[in-house]
Amino acid sequence: HLRLPTVLTLSSNEKYINELHKAVEKEGITLGKGYGKFKNSTFRIANFPSHTQEDFHQLIQFFTHYGI
Repeated sequence: HLRLPTVLTLSSNEKYINELHKAVEKEGITLGKGYGKFKNSTFRIANFPSHTQEDFHQLIQFFTHYGI
């Protein structure tokens, strides 16, 4: 597996990851999903140049509120 240092991947059970994706969507945040057999049990955050400091702040606030 090749993993880039600018991509954070977290995994959990499928139910929790599904709930997480639904919760972030309500906040207007889009998290990437894993690939292949990991699609339903992971989410990915990539550090793309188009993301602003405000985007990261919103994501951190969400994770803090969600207990991650």
